[in-house]
Order: sequence, then structure tokens, then C-alpha cells
Amino acid sequence: MKTQAVITGSKVHDVGYRTFLLQKALRYGLLQFDASNELIRGMSKVIVRAEGEPALIEEFCSCIRSECPPDAIVSDVSFEEYSGYIMSIVDYMHLIQVEQMITGIHALTHRTQAGSDAG
Repeated sequence: MKTQAVITGSKVHDVGYRTFLLQKALRYGLLQFDASNELIRGMSKVIVRAEGEPALIEEFCSCIRSECPPDAIVSDVSFEEYSGYIMSIVDYMHLIQVEQMITGIHALTHRTQAGSDAG
């Protein structure tokens, strides 16, 4: 079974939502998973796609409805069937690692440039 969840709120980006969802998907044993931050018509959204056994998907969806990262502010969670491609959860973990490395490199580069500008 495949599903797509759309999580909308004033603070759903930059609060660790995608890694929070990844951890939940791993705990539920989902093999296909991806999540992305989107800005749609000025609204911050996290789009989540998952595939797995129907009972596991139902538990995962229930979790998404009732739990969120501590700093998140969620106004709506909606679900719909999804029929497109969903990457493997292992590939998604690699994607997240690469994104974190890029963020770290950017932060180090920015800090190094700021330090050289001050001197």
C-alpha cells in the first residue's frame, strides 16, 4: 500500500521533521519512504510518501496525525493514495546524509570566510 501525507504548518521546515519521519518509518519497518520540504502557494509543507504493508502504513499514518517534532507548529495533516515511485528508505537515508554534509560544508565555509573577512 502506498500513501502520501501533506503536513502543513507555520513551522514545519527547519525543525527536523524529515528525520523525525524517517525514524518513525524505520521503526514501522517501511521499505519505501521519502519526504521533502515544499513551499506551495506561500504555505510551508512537508510531503511524505511511504509504501508498506497496509497495517504498517495505517500505524505510520496514525503516528503522523498524533506526533510531530517538539518545535514544529502543524495546522493540518492530510492523506491521499499515491501511485508514483517512492525511493527505498536506504536511498533516502543516503540522501539525508548528503544534505547534512552539504549543510555542514556550507556552514564551515561561511564561518571560515567570515573569519578571514574580519582579519
